[in-house]
Amino acid sequence: MRQAVLAVHLGVNCPDAEKAMDSIDKVIKEAAPGVDFFRVLANASSVGKAFLLGLDETFCRLEKEGYTHIAVQSTYLLDGVKYREIKACVDKWKPRFTQLLLADPLLSSTGDLRYLAEGLNNMYPNKEGETLVMVGHGTDCFSNVVYPALQGIFHTMGRDDIVIGTIEGWPDFKNVIKWLSCIPSTDLHLVPLMMTAGKHACRDIAGEKDSWKSKLEQAEYQVRCTIKGLGGTPIIQQLMVRHLTEVMGQLKCMERR
Repeated sequence: MRQAVLAVHLGVNCPDAEKAMDSIDKVIKEAAPGVDFFRVLANASSVGKAFLLGLDETFCRLEKEGYTHIAVQSTYLLDGVKYREIKACVDKWKPRFTQLLLADPLLSSTGDLRYLAEGLNNMYPNKEGETLVMVGHGTDCFSNVVYPALQGIFHTMGRDDIVIGTIEGWPDFKNVIKWLSCIPSTDLHLVPLMMTAGKHACRDIAGEKDSWKSKLEQAEYQVRCTIKGLGGTPIIQQLMVRHLTEVMGQLKCMERR
């Protein structure tokens, strides 16, 4: 039996993303000692076959080199469009290997959300007189419900100073600014609720023109930004290890049979 673990990253071209990928790869290698590791970059600007070219090529290589048991760990938070494309590719290749397993998205259970909320609560402690606005990517898939669910968890933790919005899903900017109007504080701290601080974080959240920051400033809020992705944080990395460990355990179960 020859085993491999694949880390599928979104191929974002920015320094934050490269650092995050290196850090994630290191954690995955440590979580699967003795298993061959491969990094796969998905094309962020493409869809369908072009998006998955790197994954198809890697599976082709692994088949030629005699790998039989493969675990795939994506760095996607949600069961959105891109994750589903990865899953479809994995399903296509499953018959070619003894066992090929894809780990669940990082936020796929109540436990995952509670773990993330606890970590973010520690990372961004309550600052008197300031509202923390977390901005996610968002999706039109049902998994977008993760964002309002996370909002609810923060409220049960007593973090009424946290407001969560999304760029391409719900709640959107209009919802967020409506909620902010009910909060007396005019000091805001904007942070991305994303794996990497790529173009969405730098342009859509913190950019100087037509961004969340600029629109909020036009609405007479005092805004500061922390543009840092979650991928390089221990919170997300440990969450990833938990998901990968579960999949690797299934591979070992197969080996014992």
